[in-house]
Amino acid sequence: MYLFSYLIESYLYQNQHFNKRKNYLYLCGWAETMLEAGYLCPALQTCAEEPNVSQTKILFESIIKELQFPAINEKLLFRVALEEYRRGYFDSACEFLYYKPYIAEKWKFPYQIIYSGDDYTAKEIPDSDELENFAQLFIKQKST
Repeated sequence: MYLFSYLIESYLYQNQHFNKRKNYLYLCGWAETMLEAGYLCPALQTCAEEPNVSQTKILFESIIKELQFPAINEKLLFRVALEEYRRGYFDSACEFLYYKPYIAEKWKFPYQIIYSGDDYTAKEIPDSDELENFAQLFIKQKST
């Protein structure tokens, strides 16, 4: 699932640079995961079988259409990112808001989270446990 949110994020915010090798590798990984899970569509199979970095954007759009996902927009990105958070892809609420700054910004999270290499803090809340508790409650309120 992490690969899917990364692809949506890259598609939305770096659209003109979407046909990069990194995005293609993520797309192939996601396509293989989807095929293993039993999803079948021609674009997934093409992605898994025929490497072509220059077709990354077209393949991604085709997969989304063939699997009948909703439009590729921020609403979809937020839903996928929140699902990742709920499934434990992030170690903490602070990590989630740090690595998904567009969500923190959109929801108007009141603090700028700083990562020191060991823990997450903010200028206003230097205690990482206090900040984590606040972030957990904040996400819970905003995601319901």
